[in-house]
Amino acid sequence: MDESHMVSAPNRLRLLGTVELTLDGAPVALGQSRLEELVALLALRPGTPLKRAEIAYHFWPDSSERQARTNVRNLLHKLKKGWPGLEATLAIGHGDVTWRHDATLTVDVQEFVRAAEHAEQRDLPAERALLLAGAVDCYAGDFLPACFADWALAEREQLRTRYGELLEALIDALLERRELEEALRRARQLCDHDPLHEAAYRRLMQIHALRGDRAAALRTYHACASILRKELGVEPSPATQQLHAQLLRHESTPAPETPQPVQRPRLVGRHAEWQQLQKAWSGAQGGAAQVILIWGEAGIGKTRLAEEMLDWVGRQGHGCASARSYAARGALAYAPVAEWLRAARVRPVLERVDDLWRVELARLLPELVQDRPDLPPPGPLTENWQQQRFFQAVAEGVKATARPLLLHLDDMQWSDEETLHLLHFLLHGARRHPLLLIGTIRTEDAGTNAPLAELAAALRHAGQLTEMTLGPLSRDETVALAEQTAGATLAAERAAALYTASEGHPLFLVETVQGGLEDVLVQTGPGSLAGSSSPMSGVSHIPPKIYNLIAARLAQLSPPAQQVASTAAVIGREFTYAVLAAALSVDELVLVDALDELWERRLVREQAGDSYDFSHDRIREVAYLQTSRARRRLLHRAVAGAIETLHADDLDAVAGQLAAHYAQAGDDARAFRYYRQAANLALAQHALADVERMLEAALAHAPDDPAVHLELRHALNLTFRYTLRLSDWHANLDQQRTVLAAYPAPQPSLELEVALDHCEYFRGIGAGEDAIHTATRAVEWANALDDDEARAAAYLQLAESHWSVSHMVDAERYFDRSAKLAHRAGAKLLEATSLELQVQTGMFSGMSSGTIAGRLQRAFTLAEQVGDYHRMASLLNKFGYLPMSAGMGGLATAEVDYRRGLALAHAGGDRGMEEMILANLGVLYTYRGDYRQALDSLDAALSIGAETAGYWRYWVALHYKGKCLLHMGRLDEASAVLATAVEKLGQIGNHHFEVMARCDLGLLHHLTGNQEQAGVELALVRELAGQHDDQRYRAWANTRLGYVLEAQGDVAGARKHYARGHELHARMGQQFYALNALAGTARLAVQGGDSATALTHAGTIWETLAGQEPDATVETARTLYTCYAILRAAGDPRASAVVEAAFDQLRARAATIDDPEHVDRFWRLDDHRLTAQAFAETTGR
Repeated sequence: MDESHMVSAPNRLRLLGTVELTLDGAPVALGQSRLEELVALLALRPGTPLKRAEIAYHFWPDSSERQARTNVRNLLHKLKKGWPGLEATLAIGHGDVTWRHDATLTVDVQEFVRAAEHAEQRDLPAERALLLAGAVDCYAGDFLPACFADWALAEREQLRTRYGELLEALIDALLERRELEEALRRARQLCDHDPLHEAAYRRLMQIHALRGDRAAALRTYHACASILRKELGVEPSPATQQLHAQLLRHESTPAPETPQPVQRPRLVGRHAEWQQLQKAWSGAQGGAAQVILIWGEAGIGKTRLAEEMLDWVGRQGHGCASARSYAARGALAYAPVAEWLRAARVRPVLERVDDLWRVELARLLPELVQDRPDLPPPGPLTENWQQQRFFQAVAEGVKATARPLLLHLDDMQWSDEETLHLLHFLLHGARRHPLLLIGTIRTEDAGTNAPLAELAAALRHAGQLTEMTLGPLSRDETVALAEQTAGATLAAERAAALYTASEGHPLFLVETVQGGLEDVLVQTGPGSLAGSSSPMSGVSHIPPKIYNLIAARLAQLSPPAQQVASTAAVIGREFTYAVLAAALSVDELVLVDALDELWERRLVREQAGDSYDFSHDRIREVAYLQTSRARRRLLHRAVAGAIETLHADDLDAVAGQLAAHYAQAGDDARAFRYYRQAANLALAQHALADVERMLEAALAHAPDDPAVHLELRHALNLTFRYTLRLSDWHANLDQQRTVLAAYPAPQPSLELEVALDHCEYFRGIGAGEDAIHTATRAVEWANALDDDEARAAAYLQLAESHWSVSHMVDAERYFDRSAKLAHRAGAKLLEATSLELQVQTGMFSGMSSGTIAGRLQRAFTLAEQVGDYHRMASLLNKFGYLPMSAGMGGLATAEVDYRRGLALAHAGGDRGMEEMILANLGVLYTYRGDYRQALDSLDAALSIGAETAGYWRYWVALHYKGKCLLHMGRLDEASAVLATAVEKLGQIGNHHFEVMARCDLGLLHHLTGNQEQAGVELALVRELAGQHDDQRYRAWANTRLGYVLEAQGDVAGARKHYARGHELHARMGQQFYALNALAGTARLAVQGGDSATALTHAGTIWETLAGQEPDATVETARTLYTCYAILRAAGDPRASAVVEAAFDQLRARAATIDDPEHVDRFWRLDDHRLTAQAFAETTGR
């Protein structure tokens, strides 16, 4: 029975590895851990009635019988309520509950037990192996993993034991059939299942030996010995040790014996720090993500303390994973994150994440899609929104792991910028997730890592950070550590000498005692200097005393082991056996013996897979520095060749390493090639710091070809643009110009590329006129190339440059030209982008609604054809905005478009687009009078906007919230919010949105009776909107100035502004908005005694609005009340219908306000109060 059967069943219950109920293919949340326990308890006993009294005692042993029975009744009631069709699975009687034998629900634990029984009854090897494999594959993890009740622990252990026995039987069956590769896989599975099962390691060693891979067998022994010492304090049994010796000597297999206990290494000292770690872990378990940063100099014990915490957490069954950052050039971005995701307690759960996230995670773990040909490979990360989607995928992977989770990142001072940004995203998004991150940082190396300092500052501000700095051990602690390391009690004189010489530094002490080098340590003494001939002189800041200690230990090695140590040091702190073997021209037996010697002397340690690691980076540094410069060059070339051979199928993944090795080997051509390749990979991952680093290195090794240098500097501009490093950007552009000037004749294609780069820069610094001038020159170069796609790109830059200085008419014209050229060139995405930006301009400058809709549809079709989901979501956002800007109803359709765009943005991890659409949804709900949903959407948008400091859209969303509060009648709150939004938008120079916010602020001043200030604000809106060719807000400003002047008694001025507002709105097809100005004109006609004109206008208003969906705003209420008052004065029977429609809209709006005080403020607005009074007078209600 394989797991595919379980996955495909429409009705299934998973209890192994997780708890998940699926009915008719859809997940059903039981909602309570006790409900999950009850379902699991019944599922384990299909067909066996369970008495209600048994259930009561099971869950509430300390409650009275009556109370316990009541609890059972309530529990079953909740189960029935949350589980549709429960009767098909459970028979709930008066006195008992039974899991039906004929239940159609597939239960994984039942499948596992049945499959195990079936397999155990078969004798034929082939059939038995097949059935055992099926049974093993049914077991997806521990039973009911989040439950720690005694009964669940017993069942869990019983099932774990049975699973282990099945694995052992399967391995035996496979070996009997000589299926060594599958037996190897299953043996590894058994070791992962029970890391302390020594016989499993012996079996794995034997399988490696049968395959002829003696080196892998020895690595397995090293792994076994390491974990037994760490977890149980014992050495491997004589049987395992003799098997190890046999593999070295090719002798026969001895019989197993009992393991002998030895003293278990323990953590010495650090009591206060341990309490801090415990406190942080307790907080994380409570659902508050925490970070501990452990600072200290190299060798002070940071990693040892963190590893003790990892062991402690892991022994309790919680999830944990460890990773390390490296200082070596060429390291991949996000490498520590990939290491976490590959950890034994993390990797299996990634199989259960959604396919969208699975594809994104394949950037770090390509194997996730290797067996899924139905999934596309991940595309490049060239945009910020794509990086956000990738970050979200990592967050989803972390959330899918065991809860709670401990992550450890060693040598965090060397973490790349992208990894640190991802951690910030993860920790911010997981604030309520039970997660603890422990980072260790070398104080002396952390000063140059600005992103690390920024992360620490952000975590401090968020209250998520605890920091500790480790100092030397005390005298007593030093002696205790020395005695533990030596395995014997030290004489007082020797202990005192060790403390005086080591000054309590753990690494000094351990290296000294392990190497028997007390004399070296004492002779150098505190603060003494190495001789001037030291190979570290001028190269490394390793303290002389520790350098001499490590050098003395390395000198004790045999010549082959010294050669292996030198080569491994060149590879890097972490190295694999395969690379080592390929780089060294030595016999395998010599290599294995040498590596075993390094391991026995604790200079290297075994890591996951076939990897080894130096026990401390200082050891690697000394081994590297003791190798002559000439030999290092040869070794770097040999290592590069080995890596090329071993990774020939995927050189992208190791391009950075290859580039660094070839650079050290003096091979500029290969170094350049691989640095360029590594830069392309980093760009695909949106790892901009790595892109810059690789491109700068590529420039240092590039051939003397101006075109190559221009290409590299063009790519560098992208990193400076995204990171807003304007001075570096400017300097790089100057370098481009210098290179370009070296050509004897103009190069149109290169001139165009450089000009377009300059346009981006000028717009970035707000130099719009310079951008226009440069873009105009770019158009000339594009014309010289006679290439329509180049012309389209140049005109797009010219249009965006005009947009940046609010030249709406010019911007719209050039966007149109760019779109047409892109269409002719078949550049679909370029055409879609041009059309969308043209429409965006048209929304400000008065483009008709029909034209806008047609161009949006064309752009959407193009974006859909090329599969650009970011562009599709952006266009759906504009589809939603169109009905609102037109003021002609259709808000239900707009909501559908917004929701489609929001779904695409969310699926793509495009947080910026999510924020924009949520904010626009907030406006839509405000216009529809649904304030509950409006505030929810706006608060969600503000929350996303707050994730990025200085994000300008945050202030736009804040304006929209002020608009909502205004129409709710919460004028004091709205005033403060709108004033802040106006100020901030003005400060950052975003005048388009400043105009919008200022226009609402003017309306608010009018509603509060401050007509003078309202007039000032709205006159400024009119002026700014005119400068920007913003016809929409010229129309709004004129209408609202009409309100102000009408209130001040300036009839002539009010009439002029109403007429202008009506004209502008009508010209843009905004008939509903035009009615607000027409209503103002009608009121003025009543004041002037022209009742006939007033009645005509009132009739037009009602004919337009009757049965329609006008905006549910203060201004609509005023317009409807004006219409009612004029019709009533004329005795027109339509008056009652008008006031009923107006009151119904107000009543529906008020129903979405939860706070009674806020409801009272809503009805106190003059236009609302008058409408309510008129309704009461008309209807008698």
